[in-house]
Amino acid sequence: MINMKTSEARREYVLKEVAWYACMDVELVEAVDGRLLSPVEKEERFDTGRFAFRYGEYPFPGEIGCALSHWECFRRLAESSEETALILEDDVVFTQPERVEKTIEKCDKLLKNKGTGIISLSFPYRIGSFGKRLEYDYYLYRVWKGFGMQAYLIHRVTAEKLLAVKPSVRADDYLYMNLLGIRMYGVLPWMSTGLSFKEISSEIQLSKENITYCRNIPFRYKIRNLFLKAADGAIYVWHVFFRIIMYVRQSK
Repeated sequence: MINMKTSEARREYVLKEVAWYACMDVELVEAVDGRLLSPVEKEERFDTGRFAFRYGEYPFPGEIGCALSHWECFRRLAESSEETALILEDDVVFTQPERVEKTIEKCDKLLKNKGTGIISLSFPYRIGSFGKRLEYDYYLYRVWKGFGMQAYLIHRVTAEKLLAVKPSVRADDYLYMNLLGIRMYGVLPWMSTGLSFKEISSEIQLSKENITYCRNIPFRYKIRNLFLKAADGAIYVWHVFFRIIMYVRQSK
């Protein structure tokens, strides 16, 4: 469970939220506040240059802190004796509490059988396969894009793979992980969501008014970014086509 040391209200909220579930043995992980990192610390721990080349803009302190917080969770899993871990952010809320434990248990079993991968429980989209039924009306899909990392299961093999590369992406860059060879899956309909912009305030807000754009992107990254835009477009077309197929099937 990722929580900033100074975020007492969020910590109090999330501990009450997970207390309902016997399957969740919570370990609090102190979040990294990117605003408190010196320029030297940022460069030592996060590849800001590569981030800028990828996205065309330099990272916000909050984006750096968020990524480093998740990478700390990966490190703890890799150094533990556990095969998988459920990683939660401290604004998580589960949409159907009575279905959580059995569904997570099924996801955990599937992840262990696969021996690798990540299963997102919140905000997967642009799905790329026909779903495998889990429990109740939940289905597991291959996912190419998504947003948010409020709740997900990760295998230690995947955690070790991510740790082998210096972090240089947004924590929820599903496409990056897919291109890294990581099998990304998502549960639909969404099992969880986040409350950062509603009932619970977020200490780190991103203001697009203060974006610093990267102007000198190397040619190889320009080609790579064009390829990714084309791939993203193709994935979007497939996603729309797939959703139409699913709609037709459900209408019969």
